[in-house]
Amino acid sequence: FDAVKDFTPISGLAQGALIFSVNNNVPARTVQEFVKILKADPGKYSFATTGFGSAGHLAIAQFAYEAGLSSLDIPIVLYRGGGPALTDLIGGQVHGLIDPMLSSLPMVKTDKIRALAVTGAKRSPLLPDVPTMQEAGLKNFEFYSWYGLWAPAKLPDAIQKKLDAATQKVMTSASMKEQLSGLGFESAYRNGADFAQYIQAETARYSTIIEQAHITAE
Repeated sequence: FDAVKDFTPISGLAQGALIFSVNNNVPARTVQEFVKILKADPGKYSFATTGFGSAGHLAIAQFAYEAGLSSLDIPIVLYRGGGPALTDLIGGQVHGLIDPMLSSLPMVKTDKIRALAVTGAKRSPLLPDVPTMQEAGLKNFEFYSWYGLWAPAKLPDAIQKKLDAATQKVMTSASMKEQLSGLGFESAYRNGADFAQYIQAETARYSTIIEQAHITAE
């Protein structure tokens, strides 16, 4: 299927910054310290990802590019889900992970892993002492996992508008914003037209990251 042509974008829903975290035994307390040890000892420190082409994988690729690292400097290990990846990060089988806040935050809060940065444009109220990637020195780094509502292609306009109106009412409510905030997300409601434009912009941005990182389909 075609991820764009085969669906009708109804509404954008929410977005959430990711956490850049490392195993507690990694000798780095900041992103810049981690970059230095990655460059000093290429290939020694690996990153986990829960899927090639996932938000976490693309965030790692952008980090490597912005930090002046090559793909050989940070081996990437594929895991079947966030649970196994976090388990091995805690155990030291892998050394770094860029993962949605929802899954990584409890491990950070209990000091099982160390958060070096968050990937949003501003600090998270759930981790107020953890800098953004931009504050950590990667000036062009901003990355979110985002979520939306789609329907099959060629959905009648009247139905699309009705679904969008209902979605807007829910996603902009105070109670929903509060629930999302507690999970590390924020309401990012966009109507169908704006959401379609956002998808196009994000697709172009991901294509650039993929090209810069020389990621190819297998």
